Amino acid sequence: DGSHFLAVRNDGLGSYLAIFPVGPVDQEPFQDIPVESVGREWLLSSWYSYWPLGWTSDTEFLYAKVGWQPAGAHKGERGVALVVGRFDRDSTTISVEEAAFFELPYSDSALRTLFVPERKQVYLNNNTTIWRFDVAQRQLTVLKSDLPDYIYRRPITSPNGDYYVYELNEQDKSGIFIFDTTTLEEKLLIPNGDTMSFYPAWSYDGKYIAAYTVPR
Repeated sequence: DGSHFLAVRNDGLGSYLAIFPVGPVDQEPFQDIPVESVGREWLLSSWYSYWPLGWTSDTEFLYAKVGWQPAGAHKGERGVALVVGRFDRDSTTISVEEAAFFELPYSDSALRTLFVPERKQVYLNNNTTIWRFDVAQRQLTVLKSDLPDYIYRRPITSPNGDYYVYELNEQDKSGIFIFDTTTLEEKLLIPNGDTMSFYPAWSYDGKYIAAYTVPR
């Protein structure tokens, strides 16, 4: 309803995830409501950050903990923990549930996310794998896991999460491909031949895909 927002504050003490009430700019700041925090020492010695993803309702929110996990069931593991939080408006208390976790390779920092609140779904991908997380069912699904690891070239999701586009430059597959996240079907969109195509991108309405094409 626009009365609160979920945000991260980073300072000299560490990283702090909280819910911040929204108020008139001419009034004193309202007291923020802490969700989770991690100290400076952990941040200095590891790759870790909080990613606010969004709200499914005025009382339920979602965030990711990305990198070397500082606490919980996966402490010391490098990956992504997806957490569902509940905000009790009356008591201004927070409860959280770590709903899913997947590992990331040591060298991988190319994670992308898309939160679709009306479906209560999150789409995530790195260079090689595409996941979907269903918030209501608390279910994480691998949609595709066999993509080549091309540096600086990763799958790009459509604005509503229905499709991904990506490049393949393999012996048996070469061109721009489109992947359906519902049917899990992959189709060739722009074949490579006399020309090579790179860096596909979606229009904001999801109706068009552009790519950079050069002569071979």
